[in-house]
Amino acid sequence: STNNEFRGLTVKSNVNAGINFMSANVAANRIVSNRIFGPETYGIQISGVRNVVSNNPVIAGHVLYGVYVNASASSNTVVGNAIYSNGSIGVYLNGANVSGNRLVSNRIYGPNQSDGVAIRDGRRNIVSNNTIRRHTANGVRADRTAASNFVFGNSIFSNGNGGVSIRSNDADANMIVGNGIWGPGQTLGVAIDAGD
Repeated sequence: STNNEFRGLTVKSNVNAGINFMSANVAANRIVSNRIFGPETYGIQISGVRNVVSNNPVIAGHVLYGVYVNASASSNTVVGNAIYSNGSIGVYLNGANVSGNRLVSNRIYGPNQSDGVAIRDGRRNIVSNNTIRRHTANGVRADRTAASNFVFGNSIFSNGNGGVSIRSNDADANMIVGNGIWGPGQTLGVAIDAGD
């Protein structure tokens, strides 16, 4: 399914996901200016390509993730959203084939979220010009084989552990450039270790 637009909706109290783009064939759709409340497992789940999630004022209160980008999702854009107070991660990019996605100019904040943005195994994703604050663990975390991701121009502050954390021997060639990373309350600005 392609070229659909979901605009001006209030979505809440579903079981799995508020809005779910379930396969790689779901392409070039738009989720715009919606209010997506929990307690679904995910606010928005994207497995397709070239979809846009933009200017949604509420993506909040979900059990796990505000926005979950997985499977073979590529070239999707998440821009201008307020993503907050989800149970685990604000935006989670999960999978070796998750590549070329752009997270731009979002406000991603706690309380309750462990990480603002987490990239697990994904490659060549861009995280830019976001405000990422007040998470219990990390502002941005890259682990396992996350590689060649570009994190730049973000304001990352007051997270409980690290502003940016790279946690694997195999998370290579990621670029952390031109970010503002500061406390109070943040244990580490940038942390690199061999954990997973």
